[in-house]
Amino acid sequence: MLNVERFNEPAETLTQTVELCPRHTSAWANRGMALKEAGALADAIDSFEHALEVDGGKTNARWDLAITQLMDGDWRTGQCGYEVRRTIVPADQPLPDHPVRASLPSLPHLIDLPESFWPKDGR
Repeated sequence: MLNVERFNEPAETLTQTVELCPRHTSAWANRGMALKEAGALADAIDSFEHALEVDGGKTNARWDLAITQLMDGDWRTGQCGYEVRRTIVPADQPLPDHPVRASLPSLPHLIDLPESFWPKDGR
């Protein structure tokens, strides 16, 4: 079981950081991760979007945004953003094997999607 309280303190600290330094891309992205893990998906999405406003090339923030959108049920936007994984992994290495499944253990109704939903080649 996820210990949500464990992520509240980092989220609060990172909130203070972005209030003091609103152009701190990594603070926005890390705040998004802490909020996502705490289950505050809408706030996490907002944080990832802020990170991308500051630095649109922040590929990991785009990836984390997509995963969070999928967790929040925004399939269309999340799936489009999910394709950024092609730019994260070097061409000579395999893409992550369904990382969405691995990152959603607490949401079994998403893991149990039909196989036709998931790409055949893991890409």
